[in-house]
Formats: sequence, structure tokens, C-alpha cells
Amino acid sequence: MPPRGSLETRKLRLLAALATAALVGCAAGPRHRTHPDAPARWGVLTTVGVVPPAVPVFELDAGGDLREIPEWTRSAERHLAQAIAAELEARGIRAFPVVPSLETEAELDDAARLFAAVARDVVFANYVLHFAAPTARFQYSLGDLSRLADAYGVNGFVFAVGHGENSTAGRTAAEVGKTVAGALLAILSGGRSGGYEPQFGHDWLAVGLVDAQGDLLWFGVYDSSTGDLSATAGAASITHSATEQMPAHAPAPAAPTGGGR
Repeated sequence: MPPRGSLETRKLRLLAALATAALVGCAAGPRHRTHPDAPARWGVLTTVGVVPPAVPVFELDAGGDLREIPEWTRSAERHLAQAIAAELEARGIRAFPVVPSLETEAELDDAARLFAAVARDVVFANYVLHFAAPTARFQYSLGDLSRLADAYGVNGFVFAVGHGENSTAGRTAAEVGKTVAGALLAILSGGRSGGYEPQFGHDWLAVGLVDAQGDLLWFGVYDSSTGDLSATAGAASITHSATEQMPAHAPAPAAPTGGGR
């Protein structure tokens, strides 16, 4: 992957953050999608490479401004990669972190940026605008990844993008104060005035499992306002929620031997 802070990295992080506003407040419903051919192709996914996630984590201040904290981002991406690998291992799929090399860095970067763009489109088409075609027939591709798969000895890759926000103490105090004031106003008005809904930091994570052909076989997304992605527990919690409906590995059907009676 490109050095942190490079133009390509900033572009990737921007793509990862663009869908946050789309997820906030979107209608409830299934937060996963599956390629129509996934059941027949899932069995070959015995070993998967976990591509470094692109999940910037920001500090949300009392005025609503965001400032990325590089240390939080590094911590979140490390914990999320570990949590994703653990979820795959629990499903019988061997998973290990993908380490970019001189030979694979450019192609991995292209694939990661493509996934970020696809994730944004999936969120808008399936959860916000509810287009009929992509909802009924979930088919997205990152292009042929067989050369990368051969280089790492895997059957597929897992990509993840997202966005994290941690509220400052001032933000938390301000929101609690507004909530208390709203509740008091509701009491004084005899219930004619609604209470205030506090606005704390919002987290979002999308995880996609792609086979060596580059087809997105499974996609899961989850948004939350209760965790801290830079902490081990917070990263594990949102990863579990985003991947909860990912199927377990099932061996591919054996090929017919032929020559039998």
C-alpha cells in the first residue's frame, strides 16, 4: 500500500468516508449482500488474504468538526485486520494479513481503491436509494485478481473500508447537556415538545470477500455509535456485527471420477 499520507492514501480514505453520511439514519434491513453464484463458489475459499483495512478514525469536537488522529487510525486498522482474520478462522477459512511487496503493491492499491468505490456504490444502491437491479442481482467485480492470488497463495481476499469518530469530552458534555435540557423542556411543555437525540461519534465498517476472479461474493456493512474502533473491543465488536451473517466454509463438491458403473 502507498505510504500513509500520500495522495493515493488520502483518496482511498476519502472514498471510505463518503458513505458514512449515507449510512447514518438509513432504513433498517439486511446489512449483507451475496453474489448469486456464491453458494457454488464458496467451497474453494479455503485460504484468504486480509488486505490492510482503510479506516480513518477522527476526533469529533463540540463544534462538530472532525480531525483525523493518525495514532487512532493505525490502531484501528491493526485491530480490525486481526478481528477480520479471527471471524474468518471461526468459519473454517484460513486467513492471514497481506503484506504488500514491490511486486504486488501497485496492484493491491488499485484493488483496494476499487473496493472502496464499490463499497460506496453498494451502500447507496442497496441501503439508501434501493435501486431494484443491484438489490435483486448483486454482482460487482474488482477485475481479475488471479495474479495476486497466485503471488500470495490464496483463493481470495478480504477488503474493508470504514470511518470512525470518537467524541471529545467537550462534545460528550455538550450533547448530554442538550439531552437534559430537551428532557426538561418536554416535561415543562407537557410532552408537546420532543426530547433531544444526542449526536455522538459515528462508526461505519464494510467488509467484502472477493475470490481470485475478482468477484465480490459477499458484502457486509454495519454502523454504530457505541464503540471505539481504535480499541481492541470496539474493533472486534463492529467486525463481528458486520460479518455476523457471513456463511461458514463448506468444501466444494468432489469432481466426478468417471469410469464408474
